[in-house]
Amino acid sequence: MQCIFKPAHHYKRLQLLGRKLQDKSATYLAVDVTTDTVVVLKQLQPSSLSLLGPDSPRLETLFSLKHPGIAAYKAICRKGEYTYLVRAYIDARSLASRRSFRPEEIKAVAISLLEVLADFQVQIPMIIHGNIKPENIFFRPLSNGKLSLILTDFDLAVSHRYPSSFEPARAGTLGFTPREQMLGEPRPASDNYAVGAVLLSLLSGTPTHQMDTLTDADNPYRYRSQDILWQPHTTISSQFLSWLDRMLDPNPDHRFPDARTALQALLPLRLIARARASLSHSQIRLEAPTLGAQLQDVIRVSNLRPDAVLQGQWHITPRPYDPCDWIDIHPTYLAGNETTTVVSVDTRRLQAKTTYVRELILQSNSEQPIIAVSLCITTADLTLPSRPLPLWHLIGLLVSSTFLPVTMVILLRALNKG
Repeated sequence: MQCIFKPAHHYKRLQLLGRKLQDKSATYLAVDVTTDTVVVLKQLQPSSLSLLGPDSPRLETLFSLKHPGIAAYKAICRKGEYTYLVRAYIDARSLASRRSFRPEEIKAVAISLLEVLADFQVQIPMIIHGNIKPENIFFRPLSNGKLSLILTDFDLAVSHRYPSSFEPARAGTLGFTPREQMLGEPRPASDNYAVGAVLLSLLSGTPTHQMDTLTDADNPYRYRSQDILWQPHTTISSQFLSWLDRMLDPNPDHRFPDARTALQALLPLRLIARARASLSHSQIRLEAPTLGAQLQDVIRVSNLRPDAVLQGQWHITPRPYDPCDWIDIHPTYLAGNETTTVVSVDTRRLQAKTTYVRELILQSNSEQPIIAVSLCITTADLTLPSRPLPLWHLIGLLVSSTFLPVTMVILLRALNKG
């Protein structure tokens, strides 16, 4: 489709939507005064002029884009040193404006993005977006509870027919752009990396400008997604995390090769998976054999759902005037599908011949999020144990018992005479 050049005075800027000081680009809400239609003006940096001439392959790419899931480009205009791309206005919010999404919404975002990208990647020539990030994805809630997504800002898009039209200097957004794209060698798997970064941003609640805090210090293109998302009480399935890890692999050869392959791998996966915890004990009974004895028992915790990773934390139900610091649980946190917890009791701080009942609580991402284990402790008696008397003690007692009556008679007669 041939692009349409229009005079700059056809558009009246209404509001600044965003600006990048480093490259002098900006986005404005505007109105086409000839049609009274609200549009968006994308002010490009001055260096873009050479790539956006009348016969530019980039313009041919931009104005050939037609899809219900994107914001189409309408025209181009120039004013002074700046070039403005005119695209349709989307009356919707960007993903960057909302930091909380339900799990089913996040998977819907992934599916919608990959469907749009897959459609462009199978057409001739293949189109790579090159600048996917939350600010460029708009959504509208639908009546059925789903989301309608619109992908915008294809001005960095590159066609494989014209690979030289790609500008490494404008190669995307830090945190969403893989290394090969920064080097001027984008491929379909490059957009997969950006989609993965968008999902990680939504799942972790991290805004675009802070995504670099989630990467390795030694490699800014490697995300620590497993560490970021595997937190206590998380419900994200291990299968989805493995899929996301592959999307975000720094090596493009290790990623899904294109959007269609990534989409087919995603569709059968559940983003949320509840673990199913099974404990070896529901009750622990310990009896101290002696005063001050140290007691121990072991609780084995298993997960019966292999598509989820069981994670949780042990607590002791508090009692008035008893901090329960004579009970030790190690480790306090658990993460894994087969774990062992050691419960230790120090009876030196307890009263003798007394029964103590306390409650241990496992709070986890299991289908049953709270599991209680009763702990019953009985301390030893304070009575000293009986011991057999030595032989000489027995002889002494026997002699005393034999002569004691004679001694008593002699004493009584002496008292009477006196």
